[in-house]
Amino acid sequence: MNGRKRSCAADGWRWPMAWLLLVVAGTAAAQLHLPQPPSYAGAEIRGMVVDDATGAPLGGVLVVAKWQLRGTHFIDGVPAYTGRSGYLKVIETETDAAGAYIVPKWGPLPRPESHWLDSDPTLMFFKSGYYQRNVSNKRDSQAPIRESEHNGKTIRLVSFDGDYPRLFRSFIDRSPIGCWRDCPRYVLALNVEAKRLRKAAPRDAALDDLPMELEQMAPWDRSYFSQFR
Repeated sequence: MNGRKRSCAADGWRWPMAWLLLVVAGTAAAQLHLPQPPSYAGAEIRGMVVDDATGAPLGGVLVVAKWQLRGTHFIDGVPAYTGRSGYLKVIETETDAAGAYIVPKWGPLPRPESHWLDSDPTLMFFKSGYYQRNVSNKRDSQAPIRESEHNGKTIRLVSFDGDYPRLFRSFIDRSPIGCWRDCPRYVLALNVEAKRLRKAAPRDAALDDLPMELEQMAPWDRSYFSQFR
């Protein structure tokens, strides 16, 4: 045969990719047309934080609640895919001596066009010497009043036992720039923790996975934190 040969491997790759793109685009379009409220509000969240081994209450735990938006991204006017797209609201607070914390209610705030909330809020619990704990709702919701499934529950923090890869993985926001104006105490605490771990961690540790330090930020971003020191 003198005709041009076709690559089965190439065709085998193109077809699954084409179907995948169609599925992603269809999902984006479907999500865009789901009934979404015109605004959102957050219900109050209360809870306790304790040491996992002893059950003793932990004071001074930084708690960051984040309501992260998802958005539909368009290509040539056609919904192509969905993804994370900034934050509608971020609140930070701290546990008291009894280990209790309160995230106040907020809103309503208008929903940005082509954006929505689903499994929010994400709650992050940080205290030096412990693995950071990050929890989110297990079920998606289109409700206008956003409630946490962890409201009224006790969060248990596991003390650091030398597993550096696990500790680094617990910092889900290596670069907290997306919310740093609303959680400055958390960013400053991560800065101190990163410096401490850079000295304490073994040489083979993945130091690039450490949280961002202030020196790695742009000068105009770094200067923002001078008022909180």
